[in-house]
Amino acid sequence: MLQLTRKADYGLRLMLEAAAAGASFVTTRTVSRRQKIPYPFLRQAATALAASGLLVTSRGPHGGVRLARPASAISLLDIANVFGGVALNACTATPVRCTRRDVCPAFPAWVQAQAAVDRALAGTDLESLLRRQKPLRKARTRDDESIILPRVSAYVA
Repeated sequence: MLQLTRKADYGLRLMLEAAAAGASFVTTRTVSRRQKIPYPFLRQAATALAASGLLVTSRGPHGGVRLARPASAISLLDIANVFGGVALNACTATPVRCTRRDVCPAFPAWVQAQAAVDRALAGTDLESLLRRQKPLRKARTRDDESIILPRVSAYVA
């Protein structure tokens, strides 16, 4: 089963909050409350995203985090790669963890499937996600409101 790590999920949710804030800084404490993410774990995700150049951090009373570049220039693949990327299985993982690639008849199919996943993630940017999730922008003004993203089935035709 293909699944993002919890840290990657937290990182994506933080990036969506930062994208919704636009040019303003949003505190990780605020995101932690809104998204119901344990603060220490969210801080770890924020540190990784800042180290990768996707977030800018600022200390002080008006500090927090914000996107380092426009939301339209940050893809889901960019975010997933900060946390180890997404691999369908050991055959498609980087670094290579499969010793049977040369003899496995299924390997080419896994490579094609992985390429399709990578294209889908690379082709989905934060701005397009925000357009789909209008309640996110409304909820960002209410500190106590949890933002619930719709089920995946809402996007599958």
